[in-house]
Amino acid sequence: MRIVNVDKNIITKLRESGISNEMKSLELCDWLIIHEDQNRIIGAVGVATTFHITQLQIHPEYQMKGLGPLIYREMIKEAKRRNYSFVSTYQEASNIQSTKMHESTHFSLMFRIHFSKEKIMDVRFMAWNRKGKILEK
Repeated sequence: MRIVNVDKNIITKLRESGISNEMKSLELCDWLIIHEDQNRIIGAVGVATTFHITQLQIHPEYQMKGLGPLIYREMIKEAKRRNYSFVSTYQEASNIQSTKMHESTHFSLMFRIHFSKEKIMDVRFMAWNRKGKILEK
């Protein structure tokens, strides 16, 4: 695993690996934690915007093998190292694996958005210092 700033080279690698085909928003992150296998990105998590929204994508061949939580925990460590007060995320409420991962990494469910009967999104938040805790409340 390694930490990279998002630039043209990383965007090219994300596209070549197919990771950003599934989640284009990875290309908009300020920085990423990437996991590679034989110089091919197989997992990436990053943080973007003022709301520190996290983006996570694992190549389908590597899903369900524990890689998501592993690189997610590294992202949290890096966000703390960069003096972020919090990170947030949103996910489809029906995505059970994502829900389990966010709960295991101690993200709190803040609210749920009902776009339609079929499309429901959970917004989650994690704060670790006073400034983040104030925002969380």
